[in-house]
Amino acid sequence: MSRERARTFAAQPWHLELREISVGAILLAFIVIFALTRLYRTTPGSYFTSNGRVEETRITEIHLPGGEQGGGLNLFRIEARVSYSLDGTMRNRWMAASEPTTARQLLEEKLKTAPKVCIVYWSPKHPENPRCRLK
Repeated sequence: MSRERARTFAAQPWHLELREISVGAILLAFIVIFALTRLYRTTPGSYFTSNGRVEETRITEIHLPGGEQGGGLNLFRIEARVSYSLDGTMRNRWMAASEPTTARQLLEEKLKTAPKVCIVYWSPKHPENPRCRLK
């Protein structure tokens, strides 16, 4: 009874390199496509804008719960009551006027100048969710 030898083939280096290069190229393509779609969605040209008059401002607290041990995270943001025009009608409502942050002091410093004008912007698909950029 003769034993057959198991044949093992050495992996050819160019096959591994070709696989690595193709996987890397595919990942790079996904990253570029993702970045371009994010950039397109956040460009100011894709929003409708209107000038608004700031009537009142406040700093609100956003509490994010923190799992089983309690704790959590407290974030702060500026909200403003703004009068602005939408489709020819004047609107007056509270809206976010800053990004959430943990540094309340920075927001207080920003409000010391008592801003009176802001740019109101909203997505064409969601005019019910406007945001305000204080000037």
